[in-house]
Amino acid sequence: MKREAIIHIHGHEELPKGSFLDRTKEGLIHYQSVAQVEELSKGQTDAPSFDASTLSVKLHSGGTKEVDLYEVFWFDLSPKLTAENVMRQILGGSKLIGFWFEKSLKEIRKQYPWMARGIYISILILLLWYFWIVLAFLELITSVAVFDGIKAGISNLLPGELLAFLNFFFSWQLWLGIAFVFSWVSRKMTQVVDITNFGKAFLVDEKLRLQIRKRVSDMVYGTLQSNQYDQVTLLAHSFGCAIVADFLAEFTTNKEVKVRVVTMGGPIALLTIRSPWMKEELRKAQANPNISTWDDYFSKDDFLCTATPNEAELPNFSEHEMTDPMSRFANKIGSNHTSYHEKEFINNSLLS
Repeated sequence: MKREAIIHIHGHEELPKGSFLDRTKEGLIHYQSVAQVEELSKGQTDAPSFDASTLSVKLHSGGTKEVDLYEVFWFDLSPKLTAENVMRQILGGSKLIGFWFEKSLKEIRKQYPWMARGIYISILILLLWYFWIVLAFLELITSVAVFDGIKAGISNLLPGELLAFLNFFFSWQLWLGIAFVFSWVSRKMTQVVDITNFGKAFLVDEKLRLQIRKRVSDMVYGTLQSNQYDQVTLLAHSFGCAIVADFLAEFTTNKEVKVRVVTMGGPIALLTIRSPWMKEELRKAQANPNISTWDDYFSKDDFLCTATPNEAELPNFSEHEMTDPMSRFANKIGSNHTSYHEKEFINNSLLS
């Protein structure tokens, strides 16, 4: 019986280990129309000994095969700026803002205007977070007496009604309350700060890239060396697309089985503009002779992604623009970025 492996490399999303494997499995079982799919087992495979879900696939066009699903989990390696103390957040935040503002967004606006909106929103959130963190720090290190003196001086210059208005809407207590609500409670703000921080770290920290690359390498080489698969697919989502490109740039194997690559909702074009070495890395990855095909899926309704550039002009590289039936509100808050696993067209392609 034909046997295949699908290795999922996730994006920067704070979910427990195994969640991405389950997401892939649910998509292949429930969101496709080319096969009858059932889960046979879940646990460690004999060779390689990694956690996996094994699916039985009976194609409507005829033929049966088994598919082992694997997950490369790396989120625990991601540095979390929002978990640091206030002083480290201030220092790290200033470097982060400088890093992303250093390069012009003109090229992204021109080539991928839908992503420019997401970038502007992210930058705004980053600036608000940084402003509130600085306010919190100032409140900690500055005596109340100083603020009282400033307020007393202003009070002598303003009418009573205006002063009462300003005392309420611009009091340090109110701003600090907002700061704590949005800096420590808002999950979305934390996600934006930490993902922009990870993007910077990935581009400048070779040690971090080596750690993540090793996890991908262990899984891919372990799968190939087991000699039990007719096809191996690397399925990458979001920032996982950049991780896969970084791995494939140096990937070599003497096995006859070539690797199929599927990328979904990746931001690689943004990274190549910010750091030119990433453009060369992508070209090397796409020119790798051990790749059979590369399918890239993106949506203009997903403002967290770009189409992946075909830097090596790979003849077996295919670009697929997806359309999203989601509401305008869902698109604006980024819900479609996590919905690629529910796309019938993608899952049909993975199973065929």
